[in-house]
Amino acid sequence: MNIEEVNQLEALRTFAQKLEADQLARRMRNHEGIWKPTATAATELGYDCERRIVYRRVMPWAAQPVSPELASIFEEGKHHERQVLRELEEELGIRLRNRQSTFREPRLELVGALDAEAHVDGVGWVPVEVKGLAFIPGDDVEGIDLADAPKALHRRYFAQLQVYLIIRGLPLGLFIFKSKTTGRWRCIPVELDYERCELLLLKADRVRNAVQMFISAFEEWHPFNQDGPAPGLEDRWNEAVARASEFLPERLLSRAECTQCPFLNTCNPSQAAIDPALLIDDQELISQLEKRAANKPARDDYERTHKEIRERFKLTQGDVFFAGAFRIERTVDARGAHRFDIRRQEAAHDNSK
Repeated sequence: MNIEEVNQLEALRTFAQKLEADQLARRMRNHEGIWKPTATAATELGYDCERRIVYRRVMPWAAQPVSPELASIFEEGKHHERQVLRELEEELGIRLRNRQSTFREPRLELVGALDAEAHVDGVGWVPVEVKGLAFIPGDDVEGIDLADAPKALHRRYFAQLQVYLIIRGLPLGLFIFKSKTTGRWRCIPVELDYERCELLLLKADRVRNAVQMFISAFEEWHPFNQDGPAPGLEDRWNEAVARASEFLPERLLSRAECTQCPFLNTCNPSQAAIDPALLIDDQELISQLEKRAANKPARDDYERTHKEIRERFKLTQGDVFFAGAFRIERTVDARGAHRFDIRRQEAAHDNSK
């Protein structure tokens, strides 16, 4: 390779590196700054942890910044959504309307945006939500029961569409899940589930009340805003946060959503460790352990339940716990990773013989 070719290769490498950086920077620009919601997004109601939802409303400044990888995933989702809607309309001849139509329910302080409505012969106009996923519902052992799907993401999507249906007074909706790997779709009709919607709306009501009480208590010490403390006023701000935090919803006992929560460092669930004495008669936990034991051959369901249990035990004091017939022993390896030996006590006794 001569000097000119060496220089050209180096120039190409420089170009390639800049191209990567520029693409990521462009995607990050859409997710910089603080999102300051004045209402609860329907997409948030799918989370089990109400404390997380309230944090989003009253302390958005405290959320961990969106990572470059997550920002890129969000942007990729927009591309998939546009492609699906274009294919629906231009190649499959489906009539669409109300793209990115928004709604607001003032009483519950709920907001949302629907991807589109599609006209279905014999049905009429049906709300459509498009999601691009690496693993679409119906693959392998996942099944298509979104309401109780093993994956939390799918359950949150179901809750999101249910809120759209109840607020708009519509009986039916449609999910179009696009595989990011193959491009194929899985289209899942969804019926309005009044019982689940009632629970979601009650959650929205509790969130609204908690937000209002937090702000009221905060303003007794410092004017409320969503930007965070101004330089030099941190002490007064922290006092206001401490007083208002008394009105935050309780943390989830399961801690299932903690590790992925952008408010993990603010909530500090590890500072509110679960008393192991509370486990011995905890019927919900015992039920989870029973389910874990029964469903071990079903990989996805087993892994989800196991993960929820592990997160709970990571924040439990002590190294040996008992819950019903189960004995749990925690060890920590050289890298600081928590490992748990979970077994029925009779099994532990048999293995010791």
